[in-house]
Amino acid sequence: AEACDALHPLLDSRDGDTRRATAFALAAAGGEHLKKALPVLEEALLDGDPSVQALAAAGLAGVGKEADAAAPALARALE
Repeated sequence: AEACDALHPLLDSRDGDTRRATAFALAAAGGEHLKKALPVLEEALLDGDPSVQALAAAGLAGVGKEADAAAPALARALE
């Protein structure tokens, strides 16, 4: 959990590669680690980089029903 918490600020990086790698790492963490990252992944859905958005969506899909609150952000990302 601490490692995932340490990654959250990297989603705000100006570097697209850093944002993509961070979103991927949070998505890959799965389980309880991913659940704690829900707010960060939800914010990443609104990132200007479609790759970051896709990885965040994939991570949220892995959470299941607990990610339902992110549905509005996902809808905005798909607009």
